[in-house]
Amino acid sequence: MNLILLSLLLLPACIAARSSPEKAGSSFSIAVVGPFSLFPNVTLNGSLVTGGMDSGRLIADYANENYDNDSSNLKSFFWEQLMVSFAIEDVNNDATVFPNTTIHVKRFNSFDLKNRGASGYAAQVAREIFEDHKDVIATVGAISPLFQELQSYNNIPTCGVGKSNPEFLNKQNYPYYFSTQSFSGSTRAVASLLSYWNITRIALITDTGSQELINVLQRRGIQIVYKYNAKKVSADGIEDMGNFIQYYDARYIVLDTRSDVGGLIYFTLSALKLAVGPKFVWLALKPPLPMPQGEQIFGVESSKSLKGLILLAAANEPSPYIGEMYKGLENQLNRIVSSFGVTFNETHRFYPRNGPAAYDCAQLLTRGIYKTMLRNKMSVRMLASGGAGSLFNFTAFVNTGYNGFTGNPVRLNRQTGELSATPLVFYADDNYQYKLFGVFTQPNATSVNNRSNTSTQWTSENQTNGNWSRSAMIFESVAGVKPVFFDGTTNMPDDGREVPTVFTDSIIPPYSEIGIKLQVFEGLGFALCALYLAVLIKFRTLKAVKAGSVKFTFITILGALLEYSTNELHLNYPSSTKCYLSVWFKLMGFIFIFASAIVKNRRIYLIYSGFKLTKKKASDWYNLLLLCFPVGLEIILLTGWTVFSNITIQKSERPDALVREFTCTYGYPYSQIGLIFENILTCYNALIFLATLVVTVKLQNVSGIHSEFSYLVIVTSSCIVGYILDHLLKHKTKLEIDYQFLQATIIWVLTTQAVLMQFATKATAVSYEIADQLQKRISGLQNSGIKKSKKSLIPDSPQAKHLPSLPQTSPPIETEGVSMKGKSKSLSSLNRAGKVASVSTLNGVKVPVKSGQVVLATNLHHANSMPRLFSNHLRTTEFGFDNKFHAVYKFESMFAKWNHVWVSVGKVRGTIVILLLPAEDDTDSPSRVFSEVGGKHTRTVQTIVAGSIQQYRVKLTSGNQTLVLDFIDLTQFKLFDECVDKYTK
Repeated sequence: MNLILLSLLLLPACIAARSSPEKAGSSFSIAVVGPFSLFPNVTLNGSLVTGGMDSGRLIADYANENYDNDSSNLKSFFWEQLMVSFAIEDVNNDATVFPNTTIHVKRFNSFDLKNRGASGYAAQVAREIFEDHKDVIATVGAISPLFQELQSYNNIPTCGVGKSNPEFLNKQNYPYYFSTQSFSGSTRAVASLLSYWNITRIALITDTGSQELINVLQRRGIQIVYKYNAKKVSADGIEDMGNFIQYYDARYIVLDTRSDVGGLIYFTLSALKLAVGPKFVWLALKPPLPMPQGEQIFGVESSKSLKGLILLAAANEPSPYIGEMYKGLENQLNRIVSSFGVTFNETHRFYPRNGPAAYDCAQLLTRGIYKTMLRNKMSVRMLASGGAGSLFNFTAFVNTGYNGFTGNPVRLNRQTGELSATPLVFYADDNYQYKLFGVFTQPNATSVNNRSNTSTQWTSENQTNGNWSRSAMIFESVAGVKPVFFDGTTNMPDDGREVPTVFTDSIIPPYSEIGIKLQVFEGLGFALCALYLAVLIKFRTLKAVKAGSVKFTFITILGALLEYSTNELHLNYPSSTKCYLSVWFKLMGFIFIFASAIVKNRRIYLIYSGFKLTKKKASDWYNLLLLCFPVGLEIILLTGWTVFSNITIQKSERPDALVREFTCTYGYPYSQIGLIFENILTCYNALIFLATLVVTVKLQNVSGIHSEFSYLVIVTSSCIVGYILDHLLKHKTKLEIDYQFLQATIIWVLTTQAVLMQFATKATAVSYEIADQLQKRISGLQNSGIKKSKKSLIPDSPQAKHLPSLPQTSPPIETEGVSMKGKSKSLSSLNRAGKVASVSTLNGVKVPVKSGQVVLATNLHHANSMPRLFSNHLRTTEFGFDNKFHAVYKFESMFAKWNHVWVSVGKVRGTIVILLLPAEDDTDSPSRVFSEVGGKHTRTVQTIVAGSIQQYRVKLTSGNQTLVLDFIDLTQFKLFDECVDKYTK
């Protein structure tokens, strides 16, 4: 009897004769879906497997004796798909099922190697099956909830094995799913086994909440000292779980998760040497499955860590013919693999694990579809064309009368669609094989050790709708069999000890070290913003302030104040309000800073690229109105997210640090609308940042005093670095408050950098402008003194010959004598004084003017150094300027800025001199001069493309002076270049 019970889960079934020809007539296909791309030498056409799986060498490799000690999930799937093929061959050989019809097997790959099994690939596979393979009427292998949802939507029945998922039992969402394995109904069995062992303290790991199990355990007086929600699993979360289990000294751990999740948790903890070992007993409601390529991750010895794991599963009494069926499978395999030196016999057995369930899946699908087709008088052609509609939901397969490996007959639960079976208890041995050691019975049932092989008391006839009744379950050991635990003995570990709660709340008090730092950062940020505002208001009439779009600067400062204010929200205990405000302040601060930069620099780009903007569209108020759109949309999205999201404060205990942490998290149930708003909000802010990058790129060839290209490059680059640092260091911090401080520091640095760069530039420009104004006053006083002097200098006078040269730091001087031939009307408008005279002076030296020359009164400031020749006597023939060109210039230095000017080229005593004269509407900027040093200069010319506009850049270098001129008009550029060439010669 014990041998039969053991073979219940381990022995496959197969009829030996498989070589009869296909049936003539119509045909259709059954699909097998799984990770075929992981097998060697497999060829694919899309997701369809076109070759490589029928190789005898492959079968021999996966059926050799090494499989006995191998825990690979891939090898388990290999047997599943092979057993489906054997089952379909048997159906094709059976004249009572689908006569005159041939059934084919199509294999579809479900594992995307490129994206490591990305979930979106499941939708692609389901679409390909439905649209491109109309002959497929059913599938074996539900790979994911998304795949199965689409299969149900397309009315394609699916039988799942191996990878259990409790979600599939919800028939409202998955009406076309069923399974020949049982994954539920074991909750009371767990409680009964723990009571039988006198266990009173456990840890629970669940991905569904396991509310029914919790209720049963509480009624039995079993305490759950630690519970872990495995709905979202991470490496750090698994490590924390192991630390908690050991801290609470929970020796018995109940694992109620999907098979793949359970395998990930169990094998990871085993590799970390946490909560797996001689002191611990794991009780799993579904068998933990290793990940694909798990041996490379956890090591080849990882399967042995399952030793002693207790599995509570459900199965039925096997068919009395199972021995003959196993022998038939053995003969069939030997026929395929004997030529490769592999032979199966009584000593060298194979263990297909889920193979019997997969075989029954294929048989149940074909027989259930055939019976439904006959009952509704359908043809095979209608079947293959998808005309069956909703006829093939899981109810069509509940009781087909088929006698197989998982039941005699195989029957399904009418509520969940899973196999209706009896709860059994197994333990895992050294070879990752589960051995039966106990059965659960109901009161007054015949003892398991007194039953005959043909007893009907194990079938679902004694169950209520395929479920065990709510009466107490009785655990009964199989005679002569005891579980062997991790240490290799049958001795059960102790129940563990009570651990007092000694956790300290992990918060940031205002007077703690971190709290003081956060407040200092906040205060410094507020002080910087206040100083910036004071400068803007105090010097609001200066050109340096007015040229910087003050209204947009105020918005940037408002955004910075919001970012700084988030530091206050980290102090003391968190609350839902603080969580919401933190998100609002961060995102609104972000949108104020970046959206204002986009709108302001958009205007600059359009102006400098030659677009004709009306006065209205170029105004600050018009552009502020444009700014309202991105800011308004941000407010709408934030409002929707706030209304529909459900932020709560989650308390979590850290046994490694003996602290209780508080984090903002979403409660359950999570609002689907809130999730949609969150995703839209994330994408929208990402687009704002990308738009800033686009504007930055556009500005790279725009010259002028208003350009913020360098500022935007540094700010956007810093944000990218800060984002990367935040994600890299998030899991490096030990406590949540450490991460909060790290995040607050990154935000403070990025915000301060943005404000400080603008403030430093503005303050420097203001200081220069104030200095220029002071210099003008001094120069005015000096010139007035010269005019009052009764004694004038003449060109050949001794006083003129001994005038001192101007030092590099000399103040600006009033100069007359810039003459231009034949340009009296236009040139006079360039000078705010507009004076015309017949005599001019340079550094106080009177210079007679040639006939026909126009003399302009202008201010000539030195740049870096003033050439010595200006202090010497100048003859009339040595001084003359007869041209003008419009350009944009700057001297290359640390604080250089671009200025719009008129440029005039002339020659003084054999040295080229370039005068830079302010535009007619510029009443503040001084004139400047550039000249050769030692009669030498170098000149380079460059063409710059800014959008659809070409600019022509000339760079003149002489000594330690470098002058950069940009011309938009090609004609002006050529004339200037010709003038320089003329005077050079």
